[in-house]
Amino acid sequence: MSFLISSIHVAVIMINVIIKQLLQLFSFGHFLFRSRRLPNSICLTFDDGPSLEYTGKLLDILKQNNIKAIFFLIGNNVERYPDLARRILDEGHQIGGHTYSHTEIPSMSPRQAIDDLFTTRNIFKKKLKHDSVLFRPPRGRLNIRNTLCILFNGYKIVHWSVTYSDYLKDGSDQLNQRISRRPPRSGDIILLHDNNQHTLESLPFLVDQCNQRKLSFTTIL
Repeated sequence: MSFLISSIHVAVIMINVIIKQLLQLFSFGHFLFRSRRLPNSICLTFDDGPSLEYTGKLLDILKQNNIKAIFFLIGNNVERYPDLARRILDEGHQIGGHTYSHTEIPSMSPRQAIDDLFTTRNIFKKKLKHDSVLFRPPRGRLNIRNTLCILFNGYKIVHWSVTYSDYLKDGSDQLNQRISRRPPRSGDIILLHDNNQHTLESLPFLVDQCNQRKLSFTTIL
């Protein structure tokens, strides 16, 4: 029975990967889960910020290592901490939307989803004098109807190719072990989160893993 369950799990993962590949192929660069623009490079992305407690520390680490990343920001967090969001841009990073309040896209109607995305985008324009069509759905969850609606309205959906499940907040040692089991590869879009100490502690280890493999960091998708 355990073998059957494991086999089904693997099959579901493979089907999801195939679906993502087809979406990336036929959406003409507006749905991404891998970056193929620059060889031997990876893209670091951080969800759920800006965070009053962690974003500044995270930016310090990125600056020390001369790394640019993409931050997918929650609209109401930008309203609360516009100076932190402004610092992200000032230090050369990209930003994208992550909904206004981390609401999962399948729970919304197409109209609600677009209104939510435009609300967050308008907050960027008002608070940061910056526009972005990059979007990452909370928890990566989408449905066909809303995905097509989002793409039709000109957004670029940025998924990911690997996550190290730092959202578990189970310690930097465990996080490092997951990184070691599946090291970064060329073209990866890596999902991390801007909301816990373990990510900060493990980030230098991840950077070292990339350096050992001669992978550079890019925000060009």
